Formats: sequence, structure tokens, C-alpha cells
Amino acid sequence: MTINHNTIVSLRYKMYNDSGDLMEDNTMGTGITYMHGGGQLMPALEAAMEGLSIGDSKSFSIHDELLRGIFHFEVFVDELRLASAMEITKGVPEKAILEMECGPDCDC
Repeated sequence: MTINHNTIVSLRYKMYNDSGDLMEDNTMGTGITYMHGGGQLMPALEAAMEGLSIGDSKSFSIHDELLRGIFHFEVFVDELRLASAMEITKGVPEKAILEMECGPDCDC
């Protein structure tokens, strides 16, 4: 399985600015989970990760006009799975759906 549209992706990453300063690093934690193609990430980020598989890592740079800069990423793919019908409808992973419907503590 590879990262493509309607894939739930869990990954860890490091992000640097163009001067080489580390801006974010979640490589020691649980990372992030998102639905590829769901609009949660910038399209340039998604395009750079298209086709990666579990266990893959990749370094790439993107230019972001909104943030006015070039940013460098190191990503590490931890998990992939196909999105469920509900996730596709909502555009986000199941955990995010539960938090939207039940609140952050899932106290429905």
C-alpha cells in the first residue's frame, strides 16, 4: 500500500526553515494522522509524500507563498490504511471525527 487519495496516514516529521533552524520535530512522539486528499495538509506537502509506503522516509523542500518561505521536511511513514466510508465523507480520520462529534475527551 502506498500514500494516495483517501489513505489514512500516520507519520512523524521534522520541519526546518530555509536557514536550517529546526521549527518542529515530532519524531520522538506519536506523530500525526491525516487523510491524504482530505484537505488537512497543504497540497504541496501531500504531493511530495504521494507514493510512499510504511517504513519509508523522505526529505524534501516546499515553497509556501502564504508563509513566505522555503521549508524543508524529513518525513517517516509509520502506518497506512484505506479510509472508511465515514472518514471519506467527513474528510478526516476516525479519531478526529469522534473528537468533532463528542468533544476532545469523547464524553458523548
